[in-house]
Amino acid sequence: MIELFHSIFLELHAALPGSSDPSKHSTADSDFSLLNFSLRYRAVIQKDFGNIYSSFDSSYDPVSVQHLIWHLSEILYLAPTEHCKTNKLLSLKLANWIQIHGKHSCKFIDSCDNSNIHLSDILTEMCILILQGRIHDCVNLLILVLAEREGWPTLVDKQLDSIQCFVDLLHTWPFQFNNDSENDLFNKWISWKDCCRDAIDNGRLQSIFEIEQLAKLMSGNRDTFEHIPLSSCPRWIDMLVGLLLYCHPFGEAFSTELMELVRYAYISFNASDEIDKILLNLFTSSLLDFFQLLCKIEPSWCLAAHLADLFTLAGYQDINSRFYPKCESSEEDELRLNEHIMLGYASSLMNNPLFWTSGADYLIYACPSLGHTTLTTYLERIGAGSNSETSTKVVAICEKYNIKNTLSIVSKIQTRVSLRLGDIPQAINWSLLVDDDKFSKYLVRKYLFHYMMEGCMQYLFDIRKFSSRIFFGEDFAFLLKYSEFHFLYSTGDVCNSAKLLASIIRSEVAPRGFWIPLFFDMLPLLELEECLFSEDDTYEMMRVLQEVSLSYANNTFNIPGIHQERKTGIIINNKFNILRLALTRSLSKPLISDI
Repeated sequence: MIELFHSIFLELHAALPGSSDPSKHSTADSDFSLLNFSLRYRAVIQKDFGNIYSSFDSSYDPVSVQHLIWHLSEILYLAPTEHCKTNKLLSLKLANWIQIHGKHSCKFIDSCDNSNIHLSDILTEMCILILQGRIHDCVNLLILVLAEREGWPTLVDKQLDSIQCFVDLLHTWPFQFNNDSENDLFNKWISWKDCCRDAIDNGRLQSIFEIEQLAKLMSGNRDTFEHIPLSSCPRWIDMLVGLLLYCHPFGEAFSTELMELVRYAYISFNASDEIDKILLNLFTSSLLDFFQLLCKIEPSWCLAAHLADLFTLAGYQDINSRFYPKCESSEEDELRLNEHIMLGYASSLMNNPLFWTSGADYLIYACPSLGHTTLTTYLERIGAGSNSETSTKVVAICEKYNIKNTLSIVSKIQTRVSLRLGDIPQAINWSLLVDDDKFSKYLVRKYLFHYMMEGCMQYLFDIRKFSSRIFFGEDFAFLLKYSEFHFLYSTGDVCNSAKLLASIIRSEVAPRGFWIPLFFDMLPLLELEECLFSEDDTYEMMRVLQEVSLSYANNTFNIPGIHQERKTGIIINNKFNILRLALTRSLSKPLISDI
């Protein structure tokens, strides 16, 4: 879920680049965009936790609590009022919400022919269905009773007539139809209530007390709600939705009528657990208390962080209010609620190496005050003394968000570590990130000297991975060309390797002390039967060889240590003579080919 939430978060902030300024997102189009992103978040929650509504001792299914809270937040705060139609009334939205997240299922529909089921059980079942606005299920239950009247020998004709009358009323309940304007729907609702009250007053429903009470409830009789047994209405939110549907179906969010109904339902059930308080704070727009409680029950703060981000973009001022001041005398040191929550969530991600990149994105995009500073602190702590793989992740984040100081610190540390381990190519790689040309050149010369002493070809192949970086200076250019020569030679491409080696020698880009190894590398190519060097190349190499031999004799090499390793000069002088002979023999090859 973390990865999916992170992906949606990045898309949201890419679509709304001015997310730090909520005033830029107050239009209907931006509200609609926020609703779409909220729906995507909720789809992730629903997928991860599933639609599992099994029976629990608690009044809420713990598996669906996150989905329950997010969906209600979406209805009350993120749904665009500009796009409301008759099928988008708040009462109907809440009825749909309670139906989706209610644990209650209509268990008698598939087993109504069971002789062990009593009519009182079905009528008790119908009460919760009515409160949740599940009129269609109620109709199906009563139709099954009428169809199986032989299975209910205790029912008399008057009772069956009462059931049929109530079914007819349910069939005409106006909020099942969505094609009317709000004014027409209001008039139909008034007319339907009058018909319902007439049926009650005329005694057409009195044969079955429970059905008469349900009819009074649907006609908006507040006294009836006070006598609903707890077995028929286990949660205060079911009572609230029923009150809104049948007493104030056209009520708006945070209206006086809704606030009065919320408090009445909450107090009637003496609700006290954390989920009840969270839902109450949502209904009453007590966002500070809502987020505090949400963070309390959710250790990772994932849900709270993403909801706070959406609320901030929607422009709710409570989210932008000052929160948890660090210093009472300094307003600048105070922290906003949304940033406080996002800092907590991002910090939990930064404690897990798998989510460092995600945590960095949250800090940068959603924490304008302290995000950059917090991220820098985390990266410095992580990068200090960490291994190469970890430091590579830190460097990638630093480069992404241009955190140069931390990038330099981590690179210098890893350069020293690589040198201590004897991995000079890796040390060069880290030094290039610091932009210290002088130190990088020193490492290159050290690398060349190491190769001259050890003759380790693998080191030279490793340097090829640096070719994507920008190199400065002749030493870097020579290093890349020389590694390319060895790569070509190792793959059997002697023709191109010979051309490249001749080019290196003619250009004289190599450090002067490295000329001797270059000629030693040339010797196997000279001894091949194939003519690999032109006449001009051969003469030029003979000239350079003469300069090298004179430099060797005069002890003028730039790289120290060469003469100490070969101070007798016998081996070197013998190889010089062999090279002269090989060049002379090679000189005849282009001459013969010209004839």
